[in-house]
Amino acid sequence: MCAEIALVIPWFGRFPSSMPLWLNSCRYNPKFDFLLFTDDRCEQNFPANVKPCYMEFSEFRSLVQKRFSFPISLERPYKCCDYRPAYGEILSDYLKDYRFWGHCDLDVIFGNLSRYLPDSVLSEHDRLYTSGHFTLYRNTPEVNAWYRTLDPLGCMNWKTVFTSSENCAFDEYAEWHGGGMSEIIRRNGKSFYDSVDFADIHANISSFKVRGQTECVVPGLYFCFENGVVTARSSGIVLREEMYVHFSQRRVNAPSGIDLDHYFLTAPDLIVTEEPEAMKKHMLPLLSYALGYQGKRVKRKFSKLFHVADKRS
Repeated sequence: MCAEIALVIPWFGRFPSSMPLWLNSCRYNPKFDFLLFTDDRCEQNFPANVKPCYMEFSEFRSLVQKRFSFPISLERPYKCCDYRPAYGEILSDYLKDYRFWGHCDLDVIFGNLSRYLPDSVLSEHDRLYTSGHFTLYRNTPEVNAWYRTLDPLGCMNWKTVFTSSENCAFDEYAEWHGGGMSEIIRRNGKSFYDSVDFADIHANISSFKVRGQTECVVPGLYFCFENGVVTARSSGIVLREEMYVHFSQRRVNAPSGIDLDHYFLTAPDLIVTEEPEAMKKHMLPLLSYALGYQGKRVKRKFSKLFHVADKRS
């Protein structure tokens, strides 16, 4: 099967402990290729549609710089997110054979992506979804150039973003920075598709609370991955199927020997094999997560107050 959609993921540094879960969920989506630009050469069980492109971060930075005649700012891997809207041009040699390209995160577990992206949806829209953890663009010269050709209409200017050392979330709405690509595309009246087909878990509370879903406003929310399908559940009841679950800032570990084709993700960040265990309230991990998150908030405020560099990657 020849993939028509490529997802680009630059990752420099050690892969997260949830990597086996991510890789296995990719395996169930053969219509998608995942282009992983990385310097982590540790042995992984890569499925055929996950294609590692090994290079050092300095090499990736040079690849980005080659596209622009002015000096860019790309000193830390986390800053790569701001260049996501330009990947269609920056990585054109890697993407030339695909109908669509996009970007996604590693802190997700995919369900059946094709169910949410039938040809009837793909044929009508040039951009699909608006969040950094999963976004697609039609692979045409016009769409690939949107980041620099569309009038920002009061939003962030791409050159300002690409020369700033600050992480601007340019690939998203980023209203706190004045507006990113999602807002620029909306203001220009361009064709885009957006729907809350996924579970985006809030990071600021230890239990699971997802953005924009009325079906999942329930106590004891957890998720099940079973043979490539992700479902949101509570008390053994299936609430809805999810395109994917995004567990931002949660350190999810894939336990040794777990059946990667059938498991549960329960709050705050636990992978368990049995549903009764997923339905339990894990008090000590929940408390530990809450205290840890508050500690991170204090650290971030301290860093901003004293201008300590952000070391995230």
